[in-house]
Amino acid sequence: MHYHLKPGGVTKIIQSQIESLQKQGDYEIRLLCGECRDPETYEKMGVELIIDEALNYADFKEKDENAISKNIQNVKEVAEKLLEKDRIIHFHNLNLGKNPYWMIAINELVGQGFLVINHIHDFSEDRKENQDFINRIVEKHAGLDVKQVMYPGADNYHIATLTRHDYERVKQNGTSEKQIHYLPNPISQKEVIPASSNETRDQVYADLGLDNNKGLVTYPVRGIRRKNIGEFILLAHMFGNRANFVITLPPENPAEKKQYDRWKQFCDEKQIPVTFEAGQKTDFINLITSSDFCITTSIREGFGMVFLEPWMMSTPVMGRNLKNITKDLVKEGISFPGLYNFIRVPVKGDLVDFAELKFEQQKKVINQIIEDKMLANIIFVSNSHLKKMFQPVTQNILSENQDIIKNKFSIASYGARLEKLYRAITG
Repeated sequence: MHYHLKPGGVTKIIQSQIESLQKQGDYEIRLLCGECRDPETYEKMGVELIIDEALNYADFKEKDENAISKNIQNVKEVAEKLLEKDRIIHFHNLNLGKNPYWMIAINELVGQGFLVINHIHDFSEDRKENQDFINRIVEKHAGLDVKQVMYPGADNYHIATLTRHDYERVKQNGTSEKQIHYLPNPISQKEVIPASSNETRDQVYADLGLDNNKGLVTYPVRGIRRKNIGEFILLAHMFGNRANFVITLPPENPAEKKQYDRWKQFCDEKQIPVTFEAGQKTDFINLITSSDFCITTSIREGFGMVFLEPWMMSTPVMGRNLKNITKDLVKEGISFPGLYNFIRVPVKGDLVDFAELKFEQQKKVINQIIEDKMLANIIFVSNSHLKKMFQPVTQNILSENQDIIKNKFSIASYGARLEKLYRAITG
């Protein structure tokens, strides 16, 4: 179950789960969502697809008490109609606060003995607006204990986390370890794709109008706020003489698009050579395999697929280290020689990590660097680790990382892990 099947991280994982389970055995899979643009994809996968608008995101602004009561009742009725007690209910991001009415309905079913897995990709606790919505609907309106609804202590309620960091976080909420399961994401890329030929690289450069005398650095993401686009633009300014900097996709969310468009306009005004929407102008795989490296400046990830996928396309990953993500990957044996923990920049006489600054402050710092070359030198001296990003990664590291990813993060190994989880919770 998920609110929608739009292109994105959760949808990709759902598709991987279906594929991996079908490799394990003859499972009967029913897929429930509020919206799906391409039902044919799932029909071809041989699953029963049920689209019900009750699963769509709920209206955050709804204040009418009668309307809220009707929503709670409606979702409960839909849940009773669609969900069966002899099936495992595997709900993605149940507690994110996108539709708290489902939290109430599922909580009731848990009380009736239904078997539930809440697969956490993101936490409402990290999103004030979402948590406020949950508190208003669950506590103030329905009169329920929010913590008990979010983390019930029932043996038939289980939580799957993407990282060990998230595992510990759920454990600290008082949830028993018997209920928590570490379930790292798989990658869909089954085999290694070699680096692109000179002809392919030339085509990518031509498609994007890039300077052939420079390298290529790609940020393979949608440009939403938590991806910290300002830092990517700072690096594009600092190292623009060495490499072309491109970002693949714009945000889909209109609220996110506003800031993204302001960054685009800023780069245009200041003549910072960043190519936006590169993924819409050339073939994505050719773009990655033509890149010297992929970069990430993100400040928050659920699982951090960007730390794994490019290696399978023969492209190293450099950029900002997210220890809560990379710690698990390093433990599995993956090497990240070009990650950094901070970029210190001068602000009011102090050195501050650039990622901690808000949009206007980031813009101001980049402006000051453009105008004052001495300031640029201070940043280079204060962040000598940034030079590591441009040191070539050995073939040995590349091959070792690819082998580990194939063995430990493949669809096949994911299916075995998922089946083991299902068997464990069904007794």
